[in-house]
Amino acid sequence: MKILFLCVVILSSASLTIANDNPLWTSRYSGITTGIDEVRGMVIDNTGNTYITGRSQGSGLNNNYDIATIKYNQNGDSVWVKRFNGGGMGLPVDEPHDIAVDNLGNVYVAGFSIGQDMTSDFITIKYNSIGDTVWVRRLTGDIGINQIAYSLDVDGIGNVYVTGTGGGNYLTVSYNSNGDFLWSKTYNGIGNDFDAAYKLKIKNGFLYVTGISRSVFGSSISADYLTIKYTLLGDSVWIKRYNGTDNNYDEPEDMFIDNSGNVYITGFSRNTSSAESADYLTIKYSSAGDSLWVRRYNGSVSGLDEAKSIAVDNSGNVYVTGRSVSSNGYDYATIKYSSSGVEEWVQRFNGLTFNSYDEANDLALDRFGNVYVTGTSQGTTMIADFVTIRYSPQGTMQWLNRYNSPANREDAAYFIAVDSLGFVYVSGNSVGSNLVADFLTMKIDKSTNIEPFNSSIPDNLSLNQNYPNPFNPETKIKFQISNSSEVTLTVFDNVGREVAVLLNQFLIAGNYEFNFKAKGLSSGIYFYRLSSENFSETKKMILLK
Repeated sequence: MKILFLCVVILSSASLTIANDNPLWTSRYSGITTGIDEVRGMVIDNTGNTYITGRSQGSGLNNNYDIATIKYNQNGDSVWVKRFNGGGMGLPVDEPHDIAVDNLGNVYVAGFSIGQDMTSDFITIKYNSIGDTVWVRRLTGDIGINQIAYSLDVDGIGNVYVTGTGGGNYLTVSYNSNGDFLWSKTYNGIGNDFDAAYKLKIKNGFLYVTGISRSVFGSSISADYLTIKYTLLGDSVWIKRYNGTDNNYDEPEDMFIDNSGNVYITGFSRNTSSAESADYLTIKYSSAGDSLWVRRYNGSVSGLDEAKSIAVDNSGNVYVTGRSVSSNGYDYATIKYSSSGVEEWVQRFNGLTFNSYDEANDLALDRFGNVYVTGTSQGTTMIADFVTIRYSPQGTMQWLNRYNSPANREDAAYFIAVDSLGFVYVSGNSVGSNLVADFLTMKIDKSTNIEPFNSSIPDNLSLNQNYPNPFNPETKIKFQISNSSEVTLTVFDNVGREVAVLLNQFLIAGNYEFNFKAKGLSSGIYFYRLSSENFSETKKMILLK
């Protein structure tokens, strides 16, 4: 397996510094058969554990899907794997949509399970820290009525809150720590049509849910953002509806609540009745439910722009990411707004092939205000990879991590988290050699020593002698490229065997410095080769341990 970790700081349009730190670990889950396994949620705890849930094909009737939940320790080792099969008839499908963990290490999963009547039921599962099933709660509607849970959260005393759709209405349910039913609330919108809550958050003793609510009966092209604030006893505090341009379709994708109780929601809002024309749509409400500002982002060309994730820093700055159409594809598009809604910067990532398909799916912040974005991006062979980017609070790209699976198949990251030490966790789906998707989770160490380098654009391609030389165990390799191109930097031992691929990437013209760490190599003579288009140069270096 070759995993490239590219760490960059953009000092100007022509100056980048690279380091070859690989992810600390990657873990793949291929299920119990050769079927499809797809991640649906990820969460981390305060002690370095990572929890993943998703749907996984089993060995039963019709290759049914089970709910598969995994706990990894801080080293990426699987602590436990639990599968849930609801035992439904006909089409036995069980699928999660969200996962949470409490301060005691209990794990909660919510989704749906096809019941005996072949309709879907709310399903909520609680596992303890060692993976034992504490309780399972199935909420069944009337005959023929589907109920699907999309999001959940846990309060400080272990009460669980789940939201989704039931019978075409918002359905929000609360259980205590023992799984006893506490209350349920429904919301039927003004259109008396389909309503579904997609996100639920708890903050400062209140519960917030948001989703879509069709505003015109029988119209699939007219829907609004619909946000409700409840007390933890289920009493409604306020309900807010946002109806965008010309009564068209508006759908929220993510929600964030800050420490003051301000509510931030992002998603997309169609400009017309066409599904191919939409903008990012971000709203800030006060704790009292007043609309403080609404911002639309229309991208670089008119077309489909969809925000997927939102986060807010301690100063109230708002960060949104998603996919935005360009002239020949889709780009990552990440935006920073001030607390008052002023657009501070927009950063677009157009991938390696420039005009490929690039889609950001999730975003997280660290305690310093750095912005981490992950998603899927087509590589030079037009096969999609995990791509994770870190931006400074000022919008400067600091590093980019691209992961191409061993099978060189499609990889798509959907979830990202950053812990208090700055370690980055990413999870998504990765197609393996059997041509079906697996869960793929990785932990990235971002702590790399980065130094500025000359910002001038060189006249030609050249490779410098590493320094220091001899070295133990690290050395710096500088090189210059005069034209943007595919670049490889490879290390060989003294008999010509390839021992490391440091770089295999499209780079813009500029001056580069690579920090080579040779901790896994023994003392001896090595050669490093730079190749780019019609250029190739090799130099010798000596490792003395």
